[in-house]
Amino acid sequence: VKEGIDRIVVRSTHGTSIGNAITTSANLLFDDKRPRVMILLTDGQENVLSQPELYNVLQFAKSEHMKIHTIGIGTEEGAKLEILEDVNAVFTLDKSVLNEIASKTGGKYFAANDKETLLNAYKEISSPAEGNIPMDMSFTFIIIALLLTFIEWVLIHTKFRTIP
Repeated sequence: VKEGIDRIVVRSTHGTSIGNAITTSANLLFDDKRPRVMILLTDGQENVLSQPELYNVLQFAKSEHMKIHTIGIGTEEGAKLEILEDVNAVFTLDKSVLNEIASKTGGKYFAANDKETLLNAYKEISSPAEGNIPMDMSFTFIIIALLLTFIEWVLIHTKFRTIP
């Protein structure tokens, strides 16, 4: 057992686990009847899941009627951002991943290189929008069917019954 513990190598990974963030958000919003919207603020570098695994996560989010808006921070060359002055990290933007996430879930992609564009992105996302909200109507239709059945039964047992 001690040899097994000694063979464990701890590595520090930097970046974002986008797939895990989406899965966790979808699970947290699972029973919520309101529209499910997620804002993903990242550079788009997925370092945990492979592309097919990320695709499966997006399919799960879409099946849960979850809309994901993505806000990309960083540059394609990689740079430190003035938005995050206290963070000592280089952000390499991957627009293709962020565009794919937003398009597959009905969201929108925003690029934020400074505080003003970041605030504008949040304002646009939070503005009222028209859209379809999925609702489970099965209980309503069951009640209507039972009500119509009851009305039919009452009419059959009154003067409106069929006389042979």
